[in-house]
Amino acid sequence: MLNKFFKTQSFLAIFLRAFVFFLAVSFLGPVTTVAEKYSSPGSIVTAEDAARQALAATLFYRFQEWANFFKDRIAKLESQKSSIQNQLELMKYYFFMAGINVEWSHALAFTSQYKIDSLAEDCYRFIKLSKETAQKLLDSKGLTDRQRAESYLYLGAAEGYLGIFEYGAGNLFQALINGLQADGHLEEALNLDPARNEAYLGLGIYRYGNSRVGGIGNFIMQGGRDLRQVGIEHLERSVRLDDISAPLAIKTLIWFYISEQINPVNKDLANDHPLSAQVAKVRSRELMGLLELKFLSQSSEPNFPGNKELAMMEAIQDVLDGEYEKGKENFLKVLKIIETLKKEMDFPINPQQAESIQEGIKFTETMEAGLKVKNLQQSSQDACRKIQNQIDYMDNGGSVLQYDSEAVRNDIDSVFYERLVGLSDNLSC
Repeated sequence: MLNKFFKTQSFLAIFLRAFVFFLAVSFLGPVTTVAEKYSSPGSIVTAEDAARQALAATLFYRFQEWANFFKDRIAKLESQKSSIQNQLELMKYYFFMAGINVEWSHALAFTSQYKIDSLAEDCYRFIKLSKETAQKLLDSKGLTDRQRAESYLYLGAAEGYLGIFEYGAGNLFQALINGLQADGHLEEALNLDPARNEAYLGLGIYRYGNSRVGGIGNFIMQGGRDLRQVGIEHLERSVRLDDISAPLAIKTLIWFYISEQINPVNKDLANDHPLSAQVAKVRSRELMGLLELKFLSQSSEPNFPGNKELAMMEAIQDVLDGEYEKGKENFLKVLKIIETLKKEMDFPINPQQAESIQEGIKFTETMEAGLKVKNLQQSSQDACRKIQNQIDYMDNGGSVLQYDSEAVRNDIDSVFYERLVGLSDNLSC
């Protein structure tokens, strides 16, 4: 069964963590090492330059060298005389240092029950430093409108990121406050500098995420309005303009389009509606191809095992498309990547992630077995037993995919439960 599948893939974490690097991304050329890029004596490196390279490197799991690099830059800036420019750079480096750590924690599949304390503490500490520095800048005199917009941009990102910690700690009301503040700061950044297209990704994430999850959060954040399409359009803008937010927008959009394919409110939409399952399916596949083309196909990394987030997204889409054999292949690819990261890079990956992938494989095998029996008109006894075992599990309260969001979890459970029941009926189990 899929009762553990996605246990380490919180829906809220997926869309909230996108704040971490949305200020830093651009379409990149081949990835170079830190030493190759920044070894020239006296070279001046802006935080944005470093973050662009760092984000590309995280796709290939190169976290430690960039953490070391950012720590070195922070130490040098902290030792210098304070000035507006100095503080602006520190604000960004603090934020991106937190970003490196959170991408690392994501690769290790952190949950509220599994984490490396030192890494989690570093995430929280550096994001607070970024927020405090941004607030200090906004309280100072002499900022240009552009510098003020930049400060609001990072302050909004920091507030949104703090919301992740509060949500994970169970402090939902505080998380909502952080979200409201993040929203306001990002809007203010755009008011001061309309060219700050980076803000649209953060705003799009909140517009979509709050609408999708619903409840009191959406009521407080946006008056209960359904702004899913507005949020998606903000992210599509980032992709279309190829601005610095575009690559992260691609990954986030893939998750959102996957989410829309299981959203029951879309069931009566016309196939050409922007939120229909058909449109979401096509766009999800297009964006996966774009992510591969723009980033991973350019890899010159030796022995790179593959990006497990992309493999995971492909596996989920395969399952939604009913392509269970392909889904199984991609789940197996994720398992292989996990084993490589553990053995060759000594990554302490949450063991629950591998367990959840095994549940995904079990589901695909059950569906494959049932469909094979149906197509070949073979004996259905063994397939029916497997299907019924999984149906019984769900009837007894078992959940297929473990999302922190009850709304999304219920939607997912319904999709897979209906598939199991439908296959059972077709086989006259």
